[in-house]
Amino acid sequence: MEMTRGIGAVMLAALSKHFHPVLLVFIDWPDDPVFAHSGSGAITFDDATWQGVGQFGRVDLPQESTGMMATRATLTLVGIAESDIDDIETATARNRSCRILVGCVTQAGGNVLIGDPVELWSGYVDAARLRVDAEGGDLVHAVRVEIGVGPSARARASVYHSAEDQASSFSGDTAGRHLVRIEAITEAATWPET
Repeated sequence: MEMTRGIGAVMLAALSKHFHPVLLVFIDWPDDPVFAHSGSGAITFDDATWQGVGQFGRVDLPQESTGMMATRATLTLVGIAESDIDDIETATARNRSCRILVGCVTQAGGNVLIGDPVELWSGYVDAARLRVDAEGGDLVHAVRVEIGVGPSARARASVYHSAEDQASSFSGDTAGRHLVRIEAITEAATWPET
């Protein structure tokens, strides 16, 4: 089976064996872009150094499904230093870009990539909220960033993606070849039927 979605041969070979996944997260945070990954140590990739957050970070992605609803991803980082709280509260990060990539590393929690990571999710910062929890008598500060995706639910999908767009990005890919016919059928259909 040939993969045409951008997974390189080296990473594809690693996926066919026992592998250790890693998530890489980029947020275009105002004045201080964030490059983080789910392991430990630093990963150098795409002309940037991605710092490991290990167990202090969490990424929640919605389940893949079809439908018209745009869903959100949520990024959480626990253990924020009190000195950084003012910067987070006053930053205007709304509508800044965000990317989440998935890759393989040589060992669990490691920082040596096998091949190039592949984009898993992209969107924009919709909201950033600070949270304070009490754990064992200590205050723990966390920031939760909600990532929105896609165009408005009222926008027409064909404006943003078409069969031609798919074919230009992935030569020979026939996904979307029936879009024109489906659009014509749905425009002619009325609901509920009378």
